[in-house]
Amino acid sequence: MLAIVSYLKRSFSNAEIVTDRFHIVQHINHRFNQLRVQIMNRFRLSHTEDQKKYRRLKRYWKLLLKDSTTLEPLKQVYHRIFKRPISQTEIVDELLSYNDELREAYHFSQLLRYYFAKRDPEGFQETLKTIAPTLPQSFKKEIHDLSSLPIKHCECFQNFSFKRRYKRTKQQNHVDQTNRFWLSQLL
Repeated sequence: MLAIVSYLKRSFSNAEIVTDRFHIVQHINHRFNQLRVQIMNRFRLSHTEDQKKYRRLKRYWKLLLKDSTTLEPLKQVYHRIFKRPISQTEIVDELLSYNDELREAYHFSQLLRYYFAKRDPEGFQETLKTIAPTLPQSFKKEIHDLSSLPIKHCECFQNFSFKRRYKRTKQQNHVDQTNRFWLSQLL
C-alpha cells in the first residue's frame, strides 16, 4: 500500500489520493459474516436445539450486518421460526446469545462502524489496537488487515474515509463534463 501511495505522489504531485468509504465498511462486514458462517456451521450437525440455532443464524444474517442504530426496537412482528412476535433488536440479541465469540465480534464490528460513521480516526485506530483476546484468531487476523493500514501516515485514508469532502457523484459529473469538452473539441 505504501509503495503505491509513494509512487502516485511522485508521479502526480498535485493529486489528492483518497480511499473509498464503501470498501472499509465492506471489509468489516465481510469479516464478521465469515465468522458468523463458521459459528453457524458448528450448529449444523448437532442435535435438534442446535439445528434451530443454525436455521435462525442462517435466516436472519442480514440483521446481524445491519447497523445497530437502525434496528427496529419496538415494532414486534410474528416470526414463525421463533413462534412468537419479536422485534429486530430482540432477534439480534437472541442470535448473539448463541455464542460468546459471535457476540464479541458483533460488538467490536459495530464499534468500528460507529467510529467510522462519526468520522473519528483516533477512536477507529484505538479500537483496532484493542482487539479482545477472546475473539477467534481467524477474525483477529482478518481484521488486522485494517489495522495494518497506515491510517496516521496515509492521508488517502483520512482524506476521504473520515473527512468525506468528496462525493462520488460530483467526481463523476466532473469527469463527464471533461469528457464532453474533449469530445466537442474533437468533433
